[in-house]
Amino acid sequence: MTDTYRILTGLLIAGALSALLQRLAMFNVRKREHSSPVPFWQTGPARLAGDGLAFLIGAELYLFFLFFTGRPFLASLFVVALDVLLVLLNNAKEQTLREPLVLADAILLGQVFRYPHMYFPFFPIKIILLTLLCGCGCAVFLFTVETSVSFSVSTPFLLGGLLGIVLYFAGLFFFSRGRFVSIQQKMLHLWPVGGNAVADASVNGPLSAALMHPLLSAIITGRKPDFLMQWKTRSASSRFAEPIESLLSHLEHLPQEQLPHVVLVQAESFSDIRGKLSPHKREALGPFLQNWDALVTQNRTLPTSDDAFGAYTMRTEFLHLTGILQEQLGSFFFNPYILASQRPLWSLARYFGARGYDTVCMHPYYKDFFRRDRVMPNLGFNRFSSLDDLAHLQKFGPYISDVALGSQVLMQLHAATVPTFVFLVTVEAHGPWLPGRLSKADIATRIPESTQQLFSEKHLQYLCHIHNTDAMFGILQTPPAHNERPVLLYAYSDHQPALSGKGWT
Repeated sequence: MTDTYRILTGLLIAGALSALLQRLAMFNVRKREHSSPVPFWQTGPARLAGDGLAFLIGAELYLFFLFFTGRPFLASLFVVALDVLLVLLNNAKEQTLREPLVLADAILLGQVFRYPHMYFPFFPIKIILLTLLCGCGCAVFLFTVETSVSFSVSTPFLLGGLLGIVLYFAGLFFFSRGRFVSIQQKMLHLWPVGGNAVADASVNGPLSAALMHPLLSAIITGRKPDFLMQWKTRSASSRFAEPIESLLSHLEHLPQEQLPHVVLVQAESFSDIRGKLSPHKREALGPFLQNWDALVTQNRTLPTSDDAFGAYTMRTEFLHLTGILQEQLGSFFFNPYILASQRPLWSLARYFGARGYDTVCMHPYYKDFFRRDRVMPNLGFNRFSSLDDLAHLQKFGPYISDVALGSQVLMQLHAATVPTFVFLVTVEAHGPWLPGRLSKADIATRIPESTQQLFSEKHLQYLCHIHNTDAMFGILQTPPAHNERPVLLYAYSDHQPALSGKGWT
């Protein structure tokens, strides 16, 4: 077999298997979206276009590996191994978070290795290691038996692959500047994507959709909507939840000396699980979230999307701080802090700062997690207190206690000489809820022994954490002493916990 035929054969293998493996990855998305699985072999314009784009992605990767190895079949093996790894990670994410992989996940890759305890428990580590081991064995074999191709023969293919990469990024560059709009529209008609990862993967396949999402972001930037151009003032498109809108209207009529302190709590993985419980279990828990109930009665709770499940805290956080809706962000929605870490944006913090408030964000975790050390100043916060500043607080389980955090906030508000807006991001209830996370004594002081028998260990751990979160709500609603500014508390959850619903019923 000549070098040219070897290169073409390897390219066809890499491209065809990339398209095939994408269809396998789509099957999980399709099963979840429809009552009956969509046949693996189903065709249609968008489906075929997705297959074609997956083929091109596989071919580009193949040419990349060919450049470094010079061996066509070894390059094909690397592409297939990478595709298999992506399918495994995609399926793991589907099962845990109910969403396929998106390109924005690559931004979080560094966090996976810096904070492995946050991610690795959700990965199929054994299967991934076995796949890598098999791939390494095959790679050693092919490297030994396969001869490299002539550089003069492979050069045209490599230049073609380089041209494809240049065209893709040149397109993003020009699209982001509002050029070639008709080409953008045709591409989005062929590969329709929006801000919904599940819907996009269902139509195009996760690999193809991931490649098209930057195109959508480029279009959003190219149109230069208000929230990108006029960040110093509130955009007409910014819409907060009704309780916050009511608060802002109320504050407009108050003189400076009567302004209250305002605390907005983003409660990690908090969920009022009582609606999911069987009547027997709900009765056994008794009055469990009394302080949360008080906030609900006072219309001081903000909604959390039903799609926010198990992760992507930054999406809910960005929404409630800026009022910018998902449909306005396009694929920036998948990780809006990519945008917020690069440029200043208008936010609640800027509103309160303009009214003379001291604006503080408090989050008892590493300051660079989700790039918050850059995001919070860009959103207008005067101060950002992270784990470096709060490490002295008592822990409950592996993280800073919500109760200790609430007491710290209240102490700072009592000492404040000006009205203060505190955005408090908790972390205590963060998963995973692994065996031995809490001691029996920790559980016993919060959940009666007779009730403990009704729940699994990880569900008991979660109940203890949200019990503490509710206690924190109570602390922050403590009536003010004489001549102290009152504290107005608002709260919401960043997402639902990644816990099986079967454990509640």
